[in-house]
Amino acid sequence: MKYTATELIEKIERNLITEEIVLEVIIDLEEVCKTCEICEIEKYGSYIHALSYFYNSSSILPFYSRTLDLLYNFLKRAESNDFKSEIYYALMVMYYKKGHTLKIIENGLKYEEIMGNNGIRSISVFNILSIILNYYGFYEKSYEYIQKYIELEKVDKRLDQMMLKIVEYNNYCYVLLKLHRIDEAEEYLNKLLQLVKDNPENVYVQKFKDGIDITTLYVKLYSSNDIIAKKTMEQYIKIMYDIMEYDNISHIRNDSFEPHLFILKVLYEHKYIEETIKIATYILEHGNYVGNRCELYQFIIKIINDNQNCLPKENQEKLFNDYLKCLEDYHNKNEEIISMLISEQFKIMEVNQKYDIIKKKYETDDLTKCYNRPSLEIHGEEFLKNNKIGSVVFVDLDNLKKINDQYDHSYGDFVLKELTKRIKDRLPNEAYLYRYAGDEFIILMPFNACNTEAIMNEITECFKTPIEYMNTALKISFSWGVVEFDGTSKDLNNLIKEADINMYKYKKSKKTKKSY
Repeated sequence: MKYTATELIEKIERNLITEEIVLEVIIDLEEVCKTCEICEIEKYGSYIHALSYFYNSSSILPFYSRTLDLLYNFLKRAESNDFKSEIYYALMVMYYKKGHTLKIIENGLKYEEIMGNNGIRSISVFNILSIILNYYGFYEKSYEYIQKYIELEKVDKRLDQMMLKIVEYNNYCYVLLKLHRIDEAEEYLNKLLQLVKDNPENVYVQKFKDGIDITTLYVKLYSSNDIIAKKTMEQYIKIMYDIMEYDNISHIRNDSFEPHLFILKVLYEHKYIEETIKIATYILEHGNYVGNRCELYQFIIKIINDNQNCLPKENQEKLFNDYLKCLEDYHNKNEEIISMLISEQFKIMEVNQKYDIIKKKYETDDLTKCYNRPSLEIHGEEFLKNNKIGSVVFVDLDNLKKINDQYDHSYGDFVLKELTKRIKDRLPNEAYLYRYAGDEFIILMPFNACNTEAIMNEITECFKTPIEYMNTALKISFSWGVVEFDGTSKDLNNLIKEADINMYKYKKSKKTKKSY
């Protein structure tokens, strides 16, 4: 080998490593793996660590597939737990850089199984596991790994690398805020800021600068007053607009969705609608952001429902389709994560209920708590398949825009919630209500058109009584159209279009009247 492992790590830390040097190391290690005896092979564990250190600290991933093949070939020949643990850790790092969640957890748990708290990389492994489990909503379990990390850190000073410290403190802030331990989150934010202050020229401080700024704003917003919040939001907009202008995404390496989603929700609440949608869609389009994309999709869909013209129609359709794929992928991954945790004897109280909680959360509309449009796409085909006869109802709330314009959006939100509550209270158990768009809803009923229309007429009657909100009497009315289907009906979208046409016929035939 041309360089020792220590020399390679020094080159990485001083930003002097080149792709040529990395390729030389890979070629030499491939030869070692092919030709050396096992007792000789295991002397090269420090080189495997040097490779993992390079990939962990690099914004580019040269020879990625070749390195993975090398690691798995070493793993086939490995005998000692120390050597296996270096490979498992290296695989964790490699998969972390590509966002392969299940592989990260799988290799992390294998590392923990053979090394426990005693491995030289245990601190780093626990740190990565806590980050990934945090991304997928396992906050208590993530916190457990943080505690393991802290205990090890007290007695093991071998890993005092700047990069790991920054990632560690960032993650602690996120997890602690999710667990509502705000004082502790602020404590770790102060440690992070002190680290930055003491090492302003450090290469990792420079690389993570934007991410550190976002974490700082995230923690501040959790307990700020209105004046501080306004200043914080403006700082966030400036940071993100600068990133978008220069497409400087390399500065935010594997940044988490979590702080952005929280800040964006605050922005939206304060009527920064254009800025919110622009930043949110940018973040979705860039792969450097990691974590639960579903929540961000759902948030953008809520904005679209509230503000119909904020995105072109074709962009909205693409967004809904991407969300469906993301939702399915997230559910599958979450279920497999739970299986992994259980199989490794991690009996967490909330784990057995986790999938059902997530499923319910992502199937329902935030405002009205009825099923959302992506759920309709998923459930609709099965509903048509399972019912030989049934009906699709298109419901359109009358004059929502007038209510929002005359009063404000809080009145409109209240009307939407009251509409769905009254409809749900009177629907048969076999029927399902979905929020289709801002003021549009779809109902699936396993009855013919005649029976469905009778049910809808009964529901319409209950809306003759006005509702009270903020000392204002609001009268709700809505229009609806029904289309019947039979066992041969395959296309839900066509049925919805027909029901929509019938709804407009009904609306047109109604006498004009004040509906608020």
